[in-house]
Amino acid sequence: MGLFVAIFSALLLSGVCRGGPTTLIPQSSTCWVIGALYSTFDNHQYDFMGNCTYILAKNCHVDDTLPAFEVVSKNMNEGTVRFPTVDTVTLNVHNITIDIVRFEFGIVRVNYQKWNLPMNLNNGQVKLFQRGLYVILETDFGLTLQYDWNEYIAVSVPGSFAGSVCGLCGNFNNKEEDDLTTPSGSVASSVVALAKSWKVPGAVDDASCQDGCGDECQNCPLTEVQKIENQILCQALPKNFVEFLGCQPVNDFTIFQINCMLDLCRGETMNMFLCNTLQGYANICQRSGAKCLDWRTQTQCPTPKCQENSRYEFCWSGCHATCADPNPPAKCNATCLETCVCNDGFILSGNACVPKAQCGCMYEGHYVKAGTSFWGSESCTQRYTCSAGGSLSSNQTRCPVGQQCQVVEGIRGCYPLATCMVSGDPHFVTFDGERYNFQGTCAYEMASVSSNQTNLEQFSIVLQNTGQDKKIGSAVQLVEVKVDGYTITLSKELPGAVLVNGEHSNLPLTLSSNKLHLYPSGWFAVIEMDSGVKVYYDWNSVAIVTVPAAYAGAMQGLCGNYNLNPKDDMQMRDGKQATTSEEFGQSWKVGTIQGCVNGCSGPCPGCNATQKETYNTKSYCGLISDPAGPFRDCHAVVGPAGFLDDCVYDVCLYQGSRNMQCKTLTAYTAACQLKGATVYIWRSALFCDVPCPSNSRYELCGNDCLTTCQKDPNCGAPCMEACVCDEGYLLSGDQCLPADQCGCTFEGKYYHHGQVFYPDALCQKECTCNGTVQCKQSSCGSNEKCEMKNNVRSCQPLRNGFCSISGDPHYNTFDNTTYDFQGTCTYIAAQSCHLSGTKLPEFSVSVENEKWYALSDKPTVSVTKLVAVEVYGMVLILRNNEINMVWVNGVLYRLPLNLHNGAVIVSQEGAFDVIATDFGLRVAYDLVYHVTITVPGNYNSRTCGLCGNFNDDKADEFQLPDGNVTKDFQAFGEAWKVAVPGAVCSDGCSGDQCPKCEESVEALIKEKCSIITAIKGPFAACHDVINPTSYFRDCVFDTCISKNNESVLCHSVTAYVSDCQAFGVKIQNWRSTSICPFKCGAGSHYDICAVPCTTPCPGLSDLVTCATTCAEGCVCDQGFLYNGTGCVPSDQCSCYYNGRSYKVGESIITDDCHRINTCQASGVVLSQNMSCDPNERCLVKEGVMGCQVQHCLLTANGELTKFNGESGTITVPGSYEFIKNCDVSPTTPWFRVVGKLETCTPGVNTILAVYVFLKEGMITVDSKHHVWINGRALTQTTFSQDSMRVVVSDNTVTINGTSSFQVSFSSTNEITINVGVTAAGVVCGACGTFKPADTNQVIPYPVPQLNIGQWTAPDFPECDL
Repeated sequence: MGLFVAIFSALLLSGVCRGGPTTLIPQSSTCWVIGALYSTFDNHQYDFMGNCTYILAKNCHVDDTLPAFEVVSKNMNEGTVRFPTVDTVTLNVHNITIDIVRFEFGIVRVNYQKWNLPMNLNNGQVKLFQRGLYVILETDFGLTLQYDWNEYIAVSVPGSFAGSVCGLCGNFNNKEEDDLTTPSGSVASSVVALAKSWKVPGAVDDASCQDGCGDECQNCPLTEVQKIENQILCQALPKNFVEFLGCQPVNDFTIFQINCMLDLCRGETMNMFLCNTLQGYANICQRSGAKCLDWRTQTQCPTPKCQENSRYEFCWSGCHATCADPNPPAKCNATCLETCVCNDGFILSGNACVPKAQCGCMYEGHYVKAGTSFWGSESCTQRYTCSAGGSLSSNQTRCPVGQQCQVVEGIRGCYPLATCMVSGDPHFVTFDGERYNFQGTCAYEMASVSSNQTNLEQFSIVLQNTGQDKKIGSAVQLVEVKVDGYTITLSKELPGAVLVNGEHSNLPLTLSSNKLHLYPSGWFAVIEMDSGVKVYYDWNSVAIVTVPAAYAGAMQGLCGNYNLNPKDDMQMRDGKQATTSEEFGQSWKVGTIQGCVNGCSGPCPGCNATQKETYNTKSYCGLISDPAGPFRDCHAVVGPAGFLDDCVYDVCLYQGSRNMQCKTLTAYTAACQLKGATVYIWRSALFCDVPCPSNSRYELCGNDCLTTCQKDPNCGAPCMEACVCDEGYLLSGDQCLPADQCGCTFEGKYYHHGQVFYPDALCQKECTCNGTVQCKQSSCGSNEKCEMKNNVRSCQPLRNGFCSISGDPHYNTFDNTTYDFQGTCTYIAAQSCHLSGTKLPEFSVSVENEKWYALSDKPTVSVTKLVAVEVYGMVLILRNNEINMVWVNGVLYRLPLNLHNGAVIVSQEGAFDVIATDFGLRVAYDLVYHVTITVPGNYNSRTCGLCGNFNDDKADEFQLPDGNVTKDFQAFGEAWKVAVPGAVCSDGCSGDQCPKCEESVEALIKEKCSIITAIKGPFAACHDVINPTSYFRDCVFDTCISKNNESVLCHSVTAYVSDCQAFGVKIQNWRSTSICPFKCGAGSHYDICAVPCTTPCPGLSDLVTCATTCAEGCVCDQGFLYNGTGCVPSDQCSCYYNGRSYKVGESIITDDCHRINTCQASGVVLSQNMSCDPNERCLVKEGVMGCQVQHCLLTANGELTKFNGESGTITVPGSYEFIKNCDVSPTTPWFRVVGKLETCTPGVNTILAVYVFLKEGMITVDSKHHVWINGRALTQTTFSQDSMRVVVSDNTVTINGTSSFQVSFSSTNEITINVGVTAAGVVCGACGTFKPADTNQVIPYPVPQLNIGQWTAPDFPECDL
């Protein structure tokens, strides 16, 4: 078939046709391609066998007069030999992409949609129409493109483009010798080199194409006889053209014969080749005006088969009547052509002949056949349909859930997404639907694009699993996506957030010039790429990757190769098929994490038949496959069988505990919703309940995009399980906040309200989000460096200051000065000072000491009793021997505890309870003997207290609050004392008053303590880091004073060990069963270098970041998990919710008594709304928040707790009105209570008497519980008069006035005053006002002193009045 185009191209160039002259466009030139033969604009001809995609011609010098255009030819091999032919011709011009595909006769693709001819685009800028067997494309600036939908291309440009074009067609400068010019301007050394330079990079299906063919070019599979026969035909045929066709279009017989032989070599029969060739050249002769003969009759070639309702015409000179142009002129200017003509009564509609009534529509210059639909937008959101008669309708639409608008094989449309899912143990479902289990806990390549697929957007996804231990499998811990130069990390340890190139970022987030979107969707984070690839991770146990159809056959990794054949999905990196999932997973390992394993090494856990039957019921996994259950509408879309097996497998691992079925049910829900299937309610309060954060509610099919502060345009479909913000609240990060607390977007990133950040790598610009982003010039301090810490860029300290307080106590300051101070009061150990002009947070660390009664009945030394840290408006207290507990603003919490999203974390590290802040302050207390305080280096010269001023100068270490320096340790300590009302304490000893060690026992004790200083001892590695001398001296002193107490010796040595380990020194084992044995709880054992978080309970890592440095402590035995404070069986793991730790079965009231949280055996916290009764108030009592009947309490020693929960000590003796009716209205009953306090014991005010005034009379009760009514002694146990009633029982006096007023004076001399809701707003006094519960504010911690002087009773005068 190549012959007829060869001759036509010659006609275009030379005008030779014996049938008549050919009209050429003046000052223009044509480049043509026939198979392997190329002829440039300057008539240079060459053979080229490449089968890739190449630029034929483009404008390389675009300006206002020479518009841009580009003609691209995608070649392909055909037949059994390496002989190329044209597969697709693409023209990019006027922002239009036009593709003409081989054998799509009568069809042209414009902007990735198929259209019929003719077309008029952009008001005549581009016209396309069919003439005979060709499609003709003409532009408004003179460019013409012709293609026969087979193998012939002709590109013509006007003379104005001379010297401006480039590509395989040359530069059109009338010089043949430089037509092989490359894009760089140099002349290629060969045709292959030229083609490589003009090859389109990353073209579709070019992964295995070649630019040359080497020895294969001359390979012809025919026999010698067949070759001779073909040669005779190729030599004779052109000599008979005049006889057959009436003209001679061939002007170079050699070229004709070469192409003729190649055509026949690739498999065409002689008869087919003869007829196809004659048909093509007859068409050319007809176009040239020659009177051609009926060659078909002479050669017995069949006539072309015409479409229905048309007839064959050998020489047709008329113009086709088309639906687009139903009234053409009677005779066209074009010469007659061999063609098919519609019968009378029919008209050409695209490539079919139809009655005129069935004509289609016109749309923006395109002709649309009746019954055809097309997209009116590139996003597949508007669909047009053409009806017969020219009626065009449209409707708004979108691709179905589970499909995506994309271009696949050159056609835009909605195509299904391939999905790979990892969930549960984990269980894998590949892109092609293959299922397998793989429990490796290292880092593995989940999915990536094959290296030879350069035409697709490149990305790689790495999956890291974490295993509790091999008894109970593993789960997705981290998903890392690399795309477009970014490394994006989603980690279970950072719920609600994402790391971008190692930097913490909030969602939503836009990167790479709006090509990369990260946003929340339900419980998932979504990473959406420009190519349509999406990566989902729920920060828990489910990871999903969806890829468009364009990636078919281009994928690799644990998700398989996506070639629609699940049987070969276990393809390893080396291309071989794995025999086991462990072998397959290991082949895709890309990184090793300490302690990771490549799957279950056996025997792997499983279930017996009875267990499987139980776990297949609806109480566990049976809901998945229940034909009438909540997933019934999904079964046909996402098969339930595999998920049911996965579910049973996971429940087996945990022997039915921990609600493991919920993870698979959650994964199946997500899989169904991503495919657009409806899922019905399946969760309940007792089955897989989901606790939602404050101000939000659970929705099965929620769209949290609609209630976010910052809406990402890509977010929104499909709906998924979510915690959706309540009305009036918007999602900011992972919290639902009032709209006025929304954050800001800056350079594509979302920042929380009030967040301070540094957008540049040197911290030279500090920005703050307060409604809008305000930035100012900034710089780091002298002891700071701009760097990442905890994935956040900020000015970080270059070093730390370390203060140690141990034993007696002995102090080692920030500047490494040692001294002893035995005061038993409360002292400021370290606090921030001189912060003016800095951005450093304020803090204060106080220690309260007490006499060390553990040493003797009459101790002469002291030890730390409690440590209090005041920071960020909170007071945190660690008390001696209150193990695993911390007080925060008067409320008692279990450890570990995470406050304000990590601003303060309280956790256990070895034998210490540790309070750590996000700015580097760290306070550790072993609850017995040893306190350490670490401050970041940017507090250099900005601390004060017993730990010194941290200015690297030992000479002024003992600086007093007024700035002066003392050398008297006792005066120094006393100066930093915190006044505590009522406290009985002393400021230690000085000089000869201090205890000394007796010489008779000192030598023996020194020998025991010498383990600290031994040159070859277990601590030798630390001697150059921390000087052991002071620790040795303290050990000798404390052990001696304690009369050689073994426990004190051990604590002294441990103080040195812990300080050394805090500096990262590796300590050798020094304990034994006889020397300072370390007692560990059940399920654990001692380790000199313990890192207990290697086997954490599920959810613990969400609460705290476990220490990576080791410390003396306990590690869990096999089969036990670390819950943050100890080791427990898996079914006894704690719950972790909103920063708090809960024991199984424990209920805790939070949120000012508006919420009660209960830790269920499943490990999930059930969070429910609650409220106090009207006569109750939300109060904190003994560290526990709860609803308490509102009362006012005065203890025997003068501690007053008001109605609102505020409490403190009355320091001034006297008579006070504690409550009275302040409403002068006669409609409310009158009452008054006065209490008299005197200092009977030094330093303590005690209650002497209480006086109750009612309208019925006056009641007096003294501290011995004697009662007088109106001045007369009560001699009986009860008394009643009208509404007044007095009852004496068990030495407690109870007085009732009206139905809502009661005063009780207990046997322990505590006064309790109760009033009812009717007293709201009418009472006053030292007890404060009484308000209904819903208006009360919790005051959960004590106020040291109360100012109630205004409520002194005026009718009870004192001596000085």
